[in-house]
Amino acid sequence: MTNNSYRDADAIFSPDGTKLLVTHYQGAPSSDCCNETDLYIMDIATKAENKLYGTSVYEWGADWKNAGILFTIQNGGIARINPDGTGFATVLNSSKQAGIAIYSPSGDKLFIHFKSFRLL
Repeated sequence: MTNNSYRDADAIFSPDGTKLLVTHYQGAPSSDCCNETDLYIMDIATKAENKLYGTSVYEWGADWKNAGILFTIQNGGIARINPDGTGFATVLNSSKQAGIAIYSPSGDKLFIHFKSFRLL
């Protein structure tokens, strides 16, 4: 659905199915690791994209529920942001290199993949 020079990954639908969250890998479109990434929200009907979040580091592994968007940040922490770009907060700042975080189906709990599994 996207049409750009970046490698796109981690696509996930919005809870209402009208938008898609996509990770654009900047700088090295064919590389799998350690390049700058930015999170974009694309309107499926119009294919218009808006940058949700991006820094000079690597963000990946997103999940989207009504409670917001979760994603992993470079230092292994987990962050949360609203779909309109407001409300950024670090949920977990960890040196243990969290892999991904997902919401429970009800959105009231988080599952975070570390070297061992924990329910928070």
